[in-house]
Amino acid sequence: MLSKSQLLFQQCQWAEALGLKPDARGYLATVEGNLLQPLNESTRKAFENGSGSELQDTPSRPAKMRALHSSSALAVNFFDSWHYSFLGLNITEGLNLSE
Repeated sequence: MLSKSQLLFQQCQWAEALGLKPDARGYLATVEGNLLQPLNESTRKAFENGSGSELQDTPSRPAKMRALHSSSALAVNFFDSWHYSFLGLNITEGLNLSE
């Protein structure tokens, strides 16, 4: 099993191979640099209204979603695209959910 430091090293190597420039802790300069597409406006508002500091730097640390190891960035990269139309059907409509 790989240690956390080995995983971080591999993530940084992967990011650098794509032309990204993570810092020594595996954080990118911007949240947008860690996302496949811009955040949907309603998704952005949901994160801004949360208390997890996912999008906003704090005095003690960078925004969590700037991290290569961010689970919220992983979720956004996978699920946020479903918020947009997929073959003419919005995911919320397809699941009979209201926004």
